[in-house]
Amino acid sequence: MTHTTCSIDGCDSPRRSRGWCRKHYLRWWRHGDPLSLSHRPTASERFFSKVDQGRNVDCWPWTGGSTIHGYGRFQAGESREESRVELAHRQAWILATGLAIPDGLCVLHLCDNPPCCNPSHLVLGTQGANVFDMVNKGRHWRSETA
Repeated sequence: MTHTTCSIDGCDSPRRSRGWCRKHYLRWWRHGDPLSLSHRPTASERFFSKVDQGRNVDCWPWTGGSTIHGYGRFQAGESREESRVELAHRQAWILATGLAIPDGLCVLHLCDNPPCCNPSHLVLGTQGANVFDMVNKGRHWRSETA
């Protein structure tokens, strides 16, 4: 008696190679096991694979793509439907705290290093506080004294 369906219990798909259907054969070919399910990395795993984490006191630079101003860019979301581009330091703050960034607030760098994603270097603040900090530290083009 020849079997015309996959030899995996509960699978009624047509048999192809090694006694398995195409799906189970490809799982075996890719992962070494016809029952293996591929692991799609979570957003957190994808994010931290692009962060060069050093000691907690050091900056953790973003190693992925960035804006022209040096801020990291991250494709956030667990699926294509949820996908959105997020600035990496904002995503670092969200992942570290588990909270959404409240409306009207920004994630500010205490270290003044745009690619830094170390959550201990990030705080919430207003855009006005960010501009005040920039001018106070002499990082604005108008803050140079004549």
